[in-house]
Amino acid sequence: MQMRKRTLLTKSLGTSRMNTSMLYTVSAGSFITYGNHALTYMIVYRSFSQAPQKFTSYVERKMGYGDFAYFMLSEEDISSDPSLEYWVKCIDMDGNGVLTPWP
Repeated sequence: MQMRKRTLLTKSLGTSRMNTSMLYTVSAGSFITYGNHALTYMIVYRSFSQAPQKFTSYVERKMGYGDFAYFMLSEEDISSDPSLEYWVKCIDMDGNGVLTPWP
């Protein structure tokens, strides 16, 4: 299982971005590099403010392996209900469940 975690994080974030000393955690600085810097700063901020899903990591301000895997599945399979819920929560800035224009 450890090798699977290492492979998943290495392929997604690159070897230099993987933090194996902190139980496979990902910082916001490393997370922004996902997908060749495809994420916006606001999406990273919303993800790390735990708006779409509460982190299971015990390290403060770090995304754990399970959280990262959930994000990856949401990003790869955008047609599933959990994925749609994840992304709607990311862009629903006021948290009311309705997407409204943001000033």
